[in-house]
Amino acid sequence: MDEQFGSPTNLNTSVAIRHMITQRLFPALERSLTKQGVRFFNYTIMGSPSDTVRHSTTDINDGRQSFAILNSFSLILEGRNGGRFSAALERRVRCQHAAISAFLDWIGAHAMDVKTVVQNERRKLEENRSDVVLRMEHRYGGTLAVPVRSLKTGRDSLVNICYAPTIAPVLSVHRPSAYVIPAAQKELVSFLERHHIFFRRFTRDTAFFVESYTIDSLPSSYLEGESVSAPVVTRNSSRHIFVAGDVLVPLHQIHSTMLVIALEPQSSWGLIQYEPFNFLRQMKKEYPVYRIPG
Repeated sequence: MDEQFGSPTNLNTSVAIRHMITQRLFPALERSLTKQGVRFFNYTIMGSPSDTVRHSTTDINDGRQSFAILNSFSLILEGRNGGRFSAALERRVRCQHAAISAFLDWIGAHAMDVKTVVQNERRKLEENRSDVVLRMEHRYGGTLAVPVRSLKTGRDSLVNICYAPTIAPVLSVHRPSAYVIPAAQKELVSFLERHHIFFRRFTRDTAFFVESYTIDSLPSSYLEGESVSAPVVTRNSSRHIFVAGDVLVPLHQIHSTMLVIALEPQSSWGLIQYEPFNFLRQMKKEYPVYRIPG
């Protein structure tokens, strides 16, 4: 493949936007690029014939998913690796130019359609009360014949590789109406500030009926070839008094889904997965993020 465009894959991203990309944009790109002798395909990850072929990552900490989780029209474009900088450089430049031009032509012709879909989907996001998928997996669906060229013989060939085109939910959670974070959790508050997420601080002691977590154990699981924490938790309900300075984070905002994915302890892409937030992994202690039920 000379050029690969990739759609968002995380199940929490907008179905309408993903459908517009894969069912309308991609066929148009393929028609345009084929006429120019450019080989096009849906962005695909593979390393060797022993790998499973999949359509990229589901991680929201990714160039396209980080925008797509906010219901943006977001995708990725990658050209063929030349191995060396100068290898087939003229063709690679021509193919990149053709791919970008074809994309801009389609966007120019469908600008109002894209804008309308994004506006509608962002409006839904702020009102969304649906469950959020915290864990998902790539499901097998037969084999994919991948065209390759032997570096040893220079001949073209096909390799049949296990194909996982479908992503399925494994674990979901109900979306709360808001989260509360104690003021003492400065790293979490800084995370909110850096992402320009709306929140407000309590000006006086305030009582809420909340849900909280306790991490019982921290087994690992594998997602897309990497080990991730898969905490086993107990959820508790109680009346909790928060003090002045504690932070209330409502989900009536564009970061709604992103916040659930980031703050829930069982999320495969949550803050708990990253070393700067390893203090969230403490077992048998109350998880320092509280849910106000919807």
